Amino acid sequence: MTGGDVALRSRNLDSRGLEILPERRHLPFDDHTSWKIIVRRVLEYAFLGRPACLMCYEPDRFSLAHQLADKRTERIDGRKYLMAFTESCPRQLISSVADGDEFQLSVLWLCSVPLTETERLRNLARAVRGRKRLFDELPETQEEVLVRVDDGEVLWWINPHRSEEDIREALREAARSVGWKFTVKSD
Repeated sequence: MTGGDVALRSRNLDSRGLEILPERRHLPFDDHTSWKIIVRRVLEYAFLGRPACLMCYEPDRFSLAHQLADKRTERIDGRKYLMAFTESCPRQLISSVADGDEFQLSVLWLCSVPLTETERLRNLARAVRGRKRLFDELPETQEEVLVRVDDGEVLWWINPHRSEEDIREALREAARSVGWKFTVKSD
């Protein structure tokens, strides 16, 4: 991994979360691979061993969410969503999510809402995908969500269950693991 002149940056998204991204856009292959490793480490930090719901917008028959046994399909405002739940998110599932096209293209995201909370899931689907200009602004939700935006070059962690200080330390360590620097951008 090259890393030398690449830095991982985070900034606050209001008081509701963090935006995590490489400082340089359109990464070359080696640095893109490093970015994927960082995304995987963030997902592990957020959901490894925790209950998690994969929400997939307009899923196809190959959707990653189909792999989980506890799932259901919903139509919300005329759009199809596949929601799949696990009581304890395993490392293999996190790796598959982090490396998959669905997550990179923002059609799949992770949240902490159980499948039994139908109305909360419906509201979250509307908040994340129900706007005309997708991801121009932070979704209005109280739920914890990890979603990639801007063709996968940006990661939003909305309403994280961990402290900002702990998250920043984990990001610093993730950046260091691939030879990147870590910076915090203040608005």
